[in-house]
Amino acid sequence: MGAYAEYLRMSEDGVLATMPHNLTYEQAAAIPYGTTMALGLLRKARIGPGKRVLVVGASGGIGPAIVQLARNHFGAEVAGVCGAARLDYVRSLGAHPVIDYTREDFVDRSETYDVIIEILGKSSFRRCRRVLRPNGRLIFVSFKSKQLLQALWTAVVGDRRAICALVTERQEDLVLARRLVEAGQLTSVVDRSFPLEQAAEAHRYAENGAKTGAVVITVSPEAASR
Repeated sequence: MGAYAEYLRMSEDGVLATMPHNLTYEQAAAIPYGTTMALGLLRKARIGPGKRVLVVGASGGIGPAIVQLARNHFGAEVAGVCGAARLDYVRSLGAHPVIDYTREDFVDRSETYDVIIEILGKSSFRRCRRVLRPNGRLIFVSFKSKQLLQALWTAVVGDRRAICALVTERQEDLVLARRLVEAGQLTSVVDRSFPLEQAAEAHRYAENGAKTGAVVITVSPEAASR
């Protein structure tokens, strides 16, 4: 999807915003991707106060932003699904309950949801349908042809829908993210930071399943010291 570099040239009217005044450089670097994706997904989900949302994959790169924004900005009730090592982390973001997928399947529980946001693309509409409320939506963030077919089928059959979500980054969302951080409605959690020359080690650490928060690449010693 790209590479790491010390400098990046962007258009002056690109997706840019000044960083929040209450964050370090490392904390600020962890905000844009997950937050802009989360805002786009939550708009497609059409959530609002009192809606019940389940985030499957609540501890990854996008999930923590979805949990916080759905609860603190959109006023929804939020539940999360993650592994045992990250239960406390997801609870600290405001999700309740938090379901350990290694011990139970969320489709076997009694709770139902207005929206299920499936980040990893491992669930199917058929399995999730029983815990979707009438007019509920299953949002696939990662999807392939199977999920696309489910989305097409549910668009014409029944009241519950599967949606394959494509989100475009918007400058106004980045500006909103800054305001939410400064207002205390969105928190940046950094697990570890690595210097640029240890980028491969950073990837190994991020992929071992133990991180609780963002893994950040520090590009220059000057940035790390500010």
